[in-house]
Amino acid sequence: MAFAFAAGERVDVGARRLSREGAEKLLSTLAACASSSDQETAVHDARRMLKRLRALMRLVRGAIGKGPQAAANVLLRDAGQGLSGARDAVVVLQAFEKLAGDDPHGAGVRAGLRRARTAATKKVIDVEPIAEKVRVFEDSVDQWTFADDGWGAIEPGVFRTYQQGRRALSSARKAHESEVLHELRKRSKDLQYQLALLRETWPSVIGGYHDALTELGELLGDDHDLAVLGDVLKKRRTLDITPWLAKIEDRRLTQRARIFPLAERIFFDRPRAWTARIGAWWSSA
Repeated sequence: MAFAFAAGERVDVGARRLSREGAEKLLSTLAACASSSDQETAVHDARRMLKRLRALMRLVRGAIGKGPQAAANVLLRDAGQGLSGARDAVVVLQAFEKLAGDDPHGAGVRAGLRRARTAATKKVIDVEPIAEKVRVFEDSVDQWTFADDGWGAIEPGVFRTYQQGRRALSSARKAHESEVLHELRKRSKDLQYQLALLRETWPSVIGGYHDALTELGELLGDDHDLAVLGDVLKKRRTLDITPWLAKIEDRRLTQRARIFPLAERIFFDRPRAWTARIGAWWSSA
């Protein structure tokens, strides 16, 4: 079953169900992080589930209250930080592989990044402190008190996320720095995961928005990975990195020519109008 509210499902019922299902899936994946031969995939899956759960918490923030939502978010955020090291080394290497392709001049850089990835992924991840945070989160589900069990429970969360996305886009138009674009990426991913939760409301239409946000997230993710790659290369003084830094900047300029038109289409509406439209679809379902 998709990680989403079922059509016609009450928000309080669905939020608790999804939280428990997500936590159980996460605990299973964390066990694989420690024992699986394919640690990279296990870490990726665990981080993705953490993002889905955090998106759910932002979605129901207005219904369960800022305090319980903030406490849950801190637990999930801290759990994710325990998995970031190995993933970062993998992402940097992947970014260079896409940038360099078969260029033989990248052999030295590639070898160094591969050594870094191997060292990072060989480290045994201490999953127990992470798993304990997930168990505390799961136990907190029964303590939530919902002020509303219908659209009113999630309308503030949808509105806030879309509004934050528009604001991040406005900032990104004015300044193309990596940090600003990364903020747009985070807000776009939040909205992507929230629409995934609401997809059963009207799959063909919500799915279209979700797919567009997925594409935008991938473009912004590539831009962020290239920026991180550039920072890593600048620390490698023994290699001639100037040509690679130039390639990184060229690639990022190409990416931005696709990022902004797509983001403009997604965040075209005013937040209140966009949220009302989603609410009408929810109510009809």
